[in-house]
Amino acid sequence: MSKYTCIIYSILLGIFSAQTNAGSPGAGPQGFTNSSLKGFHTVAVHIDPPEAPYYADISRYGVSRTKLEEQVTKRLQDAGIHVISLAQAIEDPAAALIELRLRVAMPNNLYYSIGLNLSVRRKATLAPGNNAYYSVETWSDGLVGGLAQSDLAKIYSYTSQIVDRFIAAYQTQN
Repeated sequence: MSKYTCIIYSILLGIFSAQTNAGSPGAGPQGFTNSSLKGFHTVAVHIDPPEAPYYADISRYGVSRTKLEEQVTKRLQDAGIHVISLAQAIEDPAAALIELRLRVAMPNNLYYSIGLNLSVRRKATLAPGNNAYYSVETWSDGLVGGLAQSDLAKIYSYTSQIVDRFIAAYQTQN
């Protein structure tokens, strides 16, 4: 690999390693406040893995949807947040959805481009007195970066960092 190629990859990795944090929305004209995580104690966890062929690629290196779901669920339960199944959450008007989206692309044979996003979606009623709801994203955080094939298991530690930031924000508001 040439020195020029190494410099280009270093610059790209630096750019893609920038962290994103949408956090909580600020006060708006309708009085929406920063308490977007306040008032719910039950969640369902959904892992949205990358699509084929990248999911097969990363699973060869030990990254699986099941392990990610177990990791997120355990961290939430350890923080005192009640985790239920998606089917139960559909029936519970107070339940929120925590979704971890993992996106992977391999533009070359050296590094995978990785995108992780953790979001919280809550139910809002369509009209007073009915059981029809729509979904509102009230909090999100994520990161993008690049990983070599041998480092793909670091997705677990990056997921932990994002979940820890969610838990800190949640505990501040509840």
